[in-house]
Amino acid sequence: MCVAIIACLLIFSLFAAESKGVDWTCPRNLASRGDPDYMQVWNNTCLHFVVSKRRTYGEASRACRADGGTLVLPKTKALNDYLADQLIQRYGTTEEVWIGLHDKKEEKKFKWEDNSDLSWHNFAFGNGPDNDWLAAGIEDCVAMDAEGDALWYDYPCDSNQSQATRTNPSKIYICQFNLENGDVKQDSRPSLDIMPDVSRTVDNTCPPGVLATVGSHFLQVWDDVCIHFVLNARKTYRAANMDCRRDGGTLALPKTEPHNDFLADQLLNFYDMNEEAWIGLHDTSQEAKFVWEDNSELRWANFAPGNGPVKDGLIESLEDCVAMDPGNQGLWYDHQCDENLLAWATLSNPKKIYICQYPENARAERNHTDSSTDVIEDVPTLIGKTCPTGVLDVLGNHFLRVWNETCFYFGVSRRKTYGEASDRCRSEGGTLALPKTKALNDFLADQLRNQYAVTEVAWIGLHGKRDESKYVWEDNTDMDWEYFAQGNGPNNGNLSAGYEDCVAMDPLDDGHWYDNRCSSKLLSLAMGSNPRFFFICQYKQGMARTVENTCPARVRNMVGSHFLKVWNDICFRFVVSTRKTYTEASKDCMKEGGMLALPKSKSLNDFLASQLLNFYGTNKEAWIGLHDKKQETKFVWEDNSNLEWQNFAPGSGPGNYWLARSIEDCVAMDPGDQGLWYDYQCNSNLLSWITRSAPQKIYICQYTQNGKG
Repeated sequence: MCVAIIACLLIFSLFAAESKGVDWTCPRNLASRGDPDYMQVWNNTCLHFVVSKRRTYGEASRACRADGGTLVLPKTKALNDYLADQLIQRYGTTEEVWIGLHDKKEEKKFKWEDNSDLSWHNFAFGNGPDNDWLAAGIEDCVAMDAEGDALWYDYPCDSNQSQATRTNPSKIYICQFNLENGDVKQDSRPSLDIMPDVSRTVDNTCPPGVLATVGSHFLQVWDDVCIHFVLNARKTYRAANMDCRRDGGTLALPKTEPHNDFLADQLLNFYDMNEEAWIGLHDTSQEAKFVWEDNSELRWANFAPGNGPVKDGLIESLEDCVAMDPGNQGLWYDHQCDENLLAWATLSNPKKIYICQYPENARAERNHTDSSTDVIEDVPTLIGKTCPTGVLDVLGNHFLRVWNETCFYFGVSRRKTYGEASDRCRSEGGTLALPKTKALNDFLADQLRNQYAVTEVAWIGLHGKRDESKYVWEDNTDMDWEYFAQGNGPNNGNLSAGYEDCVAMDPLDDGHWYDNRCSSKLLSLAMGSNPRFFFICQYKQGMARTVENTCPARVRNMVGSHFLKVWNDICFRFVVSTRKTYTEASKDCMKEGGMLALPKSKSLNDFLASQLLNFYGTNKEAWIGLHDKKQETKFVWEDNSNLEWQNFAPGSGPGNYWLARSIEDCVAMDPGDQGLWYDYQCNSNLLSWITRSAPQKIYICQYTQNGKG
C-alpha cells in the first residue's frame, strides 16, 4: 500500500513538472495581460516574444525591466538556436531581435544585462570584440539575426547614435524572466529598487474621487502614491497643476532616479506616448532655485544640458516650469509656464500632457455630476454580464462601458480614419456607436469628457456616403433623431459638403455632431482637414465573433493567433512571412479546408488592406482568390461565383489591353495603393523571368466555421 502511494506521488510530481507551462512559469502580471501565444517556457525560464513592436535597445530593456525581467540572455548555443527557431517557425519573422548584451561601459568588453561576463558567444565575423570598424565605438548593443546560424551583430543603441551610421535602431525584442512557481525570483529581478510596490493597487491607493472620475487605465501606483497619467488633454503648467490640486494632489514629484525612470517608462512603453509631460517642478519664486510643488528642495535632478539652474539669457529666464521627455532618458527641460505673446513669438507650445500624483490620504473634491452614474454603477460586473466574451478577451475592462444592455468600447488610445475605425469595430463583431437617442448621446459624450478626459471629436456610426442629403446609420437604418451642430449634416451648405460624408461627436460641445472627411486622401490634406479621430464601438451580447469561436481548430493549432483575424463570421489567415505562386498559395489554403480570400465588397477589401498595412506593417502585394484562367477577361472567384463589385487598378482586370494580359490571369491586392487589384502570372516560368514579373507573393486564406479542421 505504502509503495503504491509513493508510486502515485512520483507519477503526479512528474506530471506536474511536465505540465508546468506559461500559466505556472510566467509572472502573473504579464500572463494576465499578455497574449499566451507570445510567451514560451524554456528550462524554467519564461520568454516573452515582442514581435509586433519595434524599440531601441534602451526602450526594449526598460520594457522588460518594468515587468521584472531583462532582455533575453542566450548564454548557450541551445537557447540561441531555440530563440531563432521560435522566431522563424512559430512567429513567422526573420527580423533581427535585440538580446541583452552590450559593451556600453567598456569598449569591446561585452557584458550581459544581468552583469555577468560573456563566455560563449555567436558574433558574426567583424562584430563583437573583433569589430574594428570606424563605427565600432557607437555600435554598443547586440541583436541576433534569426536566419542562418542565428549570428549576433553590433548596432547603435539609440536614435542619436544611429544617425551617424544611418541604421534603424528600432527592433523587435525578447524578454526573459527567471522564475520559480510563477513568481519572479528576488535575486534575479534587476533594478528592483525602481519597481513600484506591487502590494499596493489602484483600488486601495487612489482617492475615491479620483477613482470615480478617471478610467483605471490611466492610474498607476508607485510607493503608496497614486499616479494619474493625463494623456488626452494638453494644458499649460498652471492649468495642469490646478487640475491635479482640485483632486487633492499635485503634479508628479519624481524626486529620485527610480521614480523618474518609472514615469518615463510608463509614458513611453505602457502608454506609447513620446512627448514631454509636465512634472511638479519650477523656479517661479526665485530664478535658478527650483523647488517641488510640495515646497520641498531639489536634491536629485535630471536636467538636460543647458536647462535647469545653469540656464542664461532673456528667454531662458522666462522658462520657469519643467517637463520630462520620456523619449530622451526622462531628461527634464525648462519651458514657459503659460501662454503669452513671447510663447507665440518663439513658437514654443506651453500646452503639454501631464502627470498628477495623489498621496494615500488625498480626498478628491471634484464636483462630478454624472446623469448616467446609475447606469454604470458596479462597472466590472455590468461589463462582465453584458460585453461579449470575445470583446472582453481582446480589449479588457479599461475602455469598456455599459449602457442599457449594450457594450461600448472607447477607442481613445489610437486615432483612425472612419473606415479604419469601422473595420476595427467590425473585427470584433460590432459597429461604430449608434447614438439614436439623446440619452445615449449624452452618455457617450459624458464618458468621453469625464471618464477618458477626451477633448476632441470621436467617430460615431453615421454617414451620408451614398446620398449626400440622406444620412444612414452603420446598421443601415434611417436617421430619425439627429443632433448635428449648426451648418452640419443635411444642412451643410459649405463647398466641402460633398466630401464631408462621415460624422464625429464633439464631447466638449454638448455631444453635437460634425461632418468630416471619411479618409485621409490628398484632398483632405489640401483642405486642412485631418480625418483621424478617436472612435466608439458598440456590441450586443452574442455579437462578437473571435478567432477562438470562428477559426477551425486545425488552423488555430497550425499558426499563432497573431496571424488570424475575424471579419463577419469569416476567419482570415494572413501569410506574410512566406511567398508562393498563386497556385501554391491556393493549394495551401485548401489544405485546411479554406481558399484564398474573397474580398467581394469594398468594406472587406478595405479591412484586408488595412490589416496588411497597419497591423502587419507590410505594403507587399498579396494574392486574393480571383482569376480569369478559364475565359480571358471573365474573372471569377475561387468559389466559382461571378465578379460583381471590383477594385482593379487602371489597365488591370477586364481593362488590361497589354500584350501580356493573356498570361496574367491571377489577381493580387496592393495594400499600399488603396487595396487596388493587379493582374499577374499565376506561376513561375521563363516569361515571368524575362518580364521580371515575380509571381511569388504573400497571401491571405479564408475559412468558415464549417471548414475542415
